[in-house]
Amino acid sequence: MSADLLDRRILGALRFVHGVSGVPLARALVLRAPGVTWQRNRQGEYLITDAPGLAEHTTAFLTPPVAPPIGSVSVTLDIVDPVGEFLPRRVQLRLPRDPDPARADQADSLFRALAVALFPAPAAKIDHDWARLHTHVSVASGEAAQFALLRVTRTSDNQILARAMSDARGEALIAVPGIPVTPWEEADGPVLGNDLEVRIEALFDPTRTTPPDPDELEADATGLASVNVVTRIAAGRAQSLALQFAP
Repeated sequence: MSADLLDRRILGALRFVHGVSGVPLARALVLRAPGVTWQRNRQGEYLITDAPGLAEHTTAFLTPPVAPPIGSVSVTLDIVDPVGEFLPRRVQLRLPRDPDPARADQADSLFRALAVALFPAPAAKIDHDWARLHTHVSVASGEAAQFALLRVTRTSDNQILARAMSDARGEALIAVPGIPVTPWEEADGPVLGNDLEVRIEALFDPTRTTPPDPDELEADATGLASVNVVTRIAAGRAQSLALQFAP
């Protein structure tokens, strides 16, 4: 009895992580992309094994084809969590990836999995030490602003602390980790308050009718409708917030 040996070159890999903590997700997800095939490895990464226009790349090892050029093919994948703990999203993957081992530390390297953040759904369970803002986002008419991107920025230095997405009902769970429960003054004195002033910003593309790529939304932020509010948050505190875009 003989066995056939089938060698195929991987075109790229995706690693899904928690959108708040950054911890890799172990559960199986549903990936949809016409003409794209993949397999899931033991580390939970999704390995792209074939994609439209890249058939010759799947069997070329020592000398990958020069065409199409690196990063010239855009592959769109829709990601769904069958359990519903994380919101669905879209991912834009640029192929082919750079196959040069000397540039393995670069973001577009074939030897690096693309980290894709999934944001918790509004009803998801999260760490009780995180600040939590249950947020409703709407347009001027009162209708839900679906698939809006939300960002939390510390007002003192404009550092982005967290991101989130609204679902099709305009509901979002914003979770902010890493806020000290009890900050102390460096010098002798009383304990400081444990809350933090932040700006909550929502970015919205009204033309979106399906879950978008949030990275793409953020890259196009200057051309999107926006609204923001300043508030104070604290570790372990749950709050409610409403944001409405101007007409």
